[in-house]
Amino acid sequence: MGVSLSTFLDDAGSPSLEQCETVRAQAVELLEQICVHPATLPLQWLRDLHLCPSTFYRELLGIFAKFGDRHTQCQLPDPYLRTLVCLPFAVACFFENRELRIGVTGSALDELRPGDILTAWNGRSLDCVLHEHCALQLGANPEARLAKAIQTLPFRPLGTMQAPEDAPIHLDYTDRAGNNRRIQLAWQAGVLNVPLFASETDAEWNSEGSLRLRAIQTSSGEFGMIRIGSFYENPPIFLQTFLKCLERLPQDGLVLDLRGCEEGFVITAEQLLQLFTDQKTSPQPFEFRATRTIREIVANIPAFREWRDAFEDGKDYSGPRPLTSCEQANGVGRKYFGPVVVLVDALTYSSAEMFAAGIQDHGIGTIVGIASRTGGGGASPWSQQAICQFSGRDQFRPVPEAPSFRVAARRSRRVGKNSGRLLEGVGIEPDIMYSLNRDDFCNQDRKLLETVGEILAKNKNKR
Repeated sequence: MGVSLSTFLDDAGSPSLEQCETVRAQAVELLEQICVHPATLPLQWLRDLHLCPSTFYRELLGIFAKFGDRHTQCQLPDPYLRTLVCLPFAVACFFENRELRIGVTGSALDELRPGDILTAWNGRSLDCVLHEHCALQLGANPEARLAKAIQTLPFRPLGTMQAPEDAPIHLDYTDRAGNNRRIQLAWQAGVLNVPLFASETDAEWNSEGSLRLRAIQTSSGEFGMIRIGSFYENPPIFLQTFLKCLERLPQDGLVLDLRGCEEGFVITAEQLLQLFTDQKTSPQPFEFRATRTIREIVANIPAFREWRDAFEDGKDYSGPRPLTSCEQANGVGRKYFGPVVVLVDALTYSSAEMFAAGIQDHGIGTIVGIASRTGGGGASPWSQQAICQFSGRDQFRPVPEAPSFRVAARRSRRVGKNSGRLLEGVGIEPDIMYSLNRDDFCNQDRKLLETVGEILAKNKNKR
C-alpha cells in the first residue's frame, strides 16, 4: 500500500530558511492584496509565524486551516502534494436516535467490512476525535468542517492538511452481527484506493463523463436521477452531455444529486439552470475587494474589463458583475418539463452551490439537504501562478520546491428572491432538511429517495 508515515516524513525533507522567509512574505501579500476576505487575524498569524524549517510546513497549514476558506489554501510541494496518509477504509455518517454514527462504506481489510459501525478511536469517543479533527479542515462553516472531518477521518492529503501523529490506531467498532470488536492499524503513506460509494454497483448506474445517471423506483413513481461529480468540464461539451442524459431518463421528475460535488467552472454549472425553467435566468454577479493590486490587475487585463468602472472611492468592494453571459445562461432554453429536486450536503461547494442557489433563487425546484447548510464556497479562486501573470509582479512567482497558494479573488452575490445575499462563508439553507438514517446507510439512500419521490409526485403538476 505504501511506506510508513515516519519513513515518508524522514525522506520528504524540510524547506530552507530562505524559502520559509520568501513563502511567508508571499502569503502575507496574497491575503493582503488579492484575497476577497479581509484577513486581519490570518495576516497577524503569518507575521508571528516562527520560521523554523522543521515545523514551518505544519504551522503554515495550521494557519490556513484556521482561516477556514477552501478556496484560499496552501499547497505543499512534492512529495507532500501527491501523497495521502491513510488507513485502509472509508466512512460515511448517518443518524440514529438523533446521535451521529460513523459507518464503514468501503474497506481493504477482511476484519473491517462495509456496514460496520465505528465506536471509539484510541479509546476516545468519535465525537471528541471529530471535534479535534474539525480544526484541521478548510470548511467555511461548522457544517462543512464536520463533513470534511468525517470524510478525511481515515486519510489525510499531506499537500493541504497536517499529518497525523505517527502512532498505531486502536479502532473499536460494532460489526454487522452486533459484535464489539477492536483492530489495530497503522498510517501508511500512499494512495487511497477504497470506493466511497462501495454499496452502489456499477449495474445500477450509467456513466457519462463526470455524470452518473439511473432511474429510481419509489412508491410515488419512477423518476430520473443524475449525480454530478464535478463541473470541471468545457461548458458546451458538458451541456451536450447533460442533455443526452436527460433524454435517457423518465420525464416525470428528476433528482440532481450534488452531494460531495465540491468544485468546477461557474459557467459550466450556471448554464444548466435554463434547462428547467421558462423564465430568463440571472447568473450570480461577483465582486472584488478594492485593493491597490486588484485595481491594477482589473485595469490592465482585458478579461476583467467588465469591472473597470465598478470601483468607487471609499468602497471596500467593487460593484458586482456576472461571470456567465446572458447568452450562455439562456441561449438554449428549457428542455426538461418535469419537477426537479436537488440534493445537497455540507460538501456541496463552489460552482455546485452556485447552481443550487440558482435553483432556489429562481424558484425552479426544491433543495433537499442532508446538512443544515452547504459548504459556503461562493467565490472564484486564482492560483498563485495566475496572480503572478495577471499582476506582472515577480514577488508573486511561486518558489520552486516550496509551498504555493491559491486565493479567493472574487465573491458572489445571490439573485432573485435572495438578491444581494452572500453565498461565500454562509452556504445555502435547504428548503427541506433530511437526516440520513441507518436504512439509508445500509440500503443506498432508500428512505431518502422515498422522501424525494413524494416531493416530486406532489409537484408533478407545477411545471
